[in-house]
Amino acid sequence: MQPAATASATPWPADRIAVRDFDQLQELPDPIVAWENSYPTRLRGEFHHHHRTQLLLAVSAPSSVEVPDRRWSLQPGQAAWLPGGMDHSVSALTAPRFRSLYLRADLAAQMRLGPGTLQVSGLLAELMRRLADIYAGRESAAAYPHVVALALQEIGHGSRADPAPPLPDDPRIRPLCEALLADPGDRRTLADWARDLGTSARTLERLFRRETGQGFDGWRRHCRLHLATGLLRQGWPIQRVAWQVGYDSPSAFTAAYRRGTGQRPRDLIGADQQSMTRSPSGIA
Repeated sequence: MQPAATASATPWPADRIAVRDFDQLQELPDPIVAWENSYPTRLRGEFHHHHRTQLLLAVSAPSSVEVPDRRWSLQPGQAAWLPGGMDHSVSALTAPRFRSLYLRADLAAQMRLGPGTLQVSGLLAELMRRLADIYAGRESAAAYPHVVALALQEIGHGSRADPAPPLPDDPRIRPLCEALLADPGDRRTLADWARDLGTSARTLERLFRRETGQGFDGWRRHCRLHLATGLLRQGWPIQRVAWQVGYDSPSAFTAAYRRGTGQRPRDLIGADQQSMTRSPSGIA
């Protein structure tokens, strides 16, 4: 848990109008600025960066965020923390929608967070929506200082999400890893993959250990449990999650999940929805 940052929450200027230009938005002196993006089809982003630190929330579709040395998978309701100046790209196989907060450098520094994924509470997700609506001119700006103060507190009290499995650079196994991230239920063995890729199982295992620090079985198990955590938090039933990530039965999945994470799957079901009971009413 990180200490909450504080901002000199000056009132929203009376002459502020909805900002439509992203570059102009980034240059505002506001403690936090917000932006929402929707795409009508799949997205394959290019590497770029912002001088403000970005909290990027996947809203509507599974997505991936790539930085120079790793890639994180985001289920809807999960977010990535991207420090200012960090190169990154964002991709999704289906039409995605994202909501982002961009923090002023002094406030981001108080969070003491490195790049990675974060669990976003239901309250923080709602605050992000309200801030995006304020900047789009869809909601009154009178609540801006109060929403910002609550958002900073929620970010500071947040916790790291389950770390994503490391993504290798070697082109001989990277397509394999990307395929498993897209379909963790794929049952092919290492020997099957070796045959499909025209190499040997021994070579693939050696590359996995060198590139990820894990063998193939360990990396795939990490991948499955990481993705299962996001699905459980969305409220998926255990049986459906088990099949989605490649287990034959809920009992086999439950046992593997407890061994790998120390938690019971049923304790996570709907965790993001349950946190919505902390209503943000009264901040307007």
